[in-house]
Amino acid sequence: MESLRLKVDKIDSKILSLLNKRAKTVCRIARTKKNSKYKDISREKQIKIQLIKMNEGPLESKHISYIYDEIFDAMVDIQEVEPLI
Repeated sequence: MESLRLKVDKIDSKILSLLNKRAKTVCRIARTKKNSKYKDISREKQIKIQLIKMNEGPLESKHISYIYDEIFDAMVDIQEVEPLI
């Protein structure tokens, strides 16, 4: 069981790194928007549809949707606080 936990720890580390890269990228995008809303519901929907189509499981579509709703909300928050990253 310990080796599986270590594997999960490594995966979590990679996920965290990718989320931070995503946050930096969306902040760069936010700088180009100038007076535009950070939240783009149509873009978020497009991303979720694409990811759900790519999903091979075991996560269900509802899980992908929930996870990405949380990611999108966090990205909006970071853009409002740290748009200059």
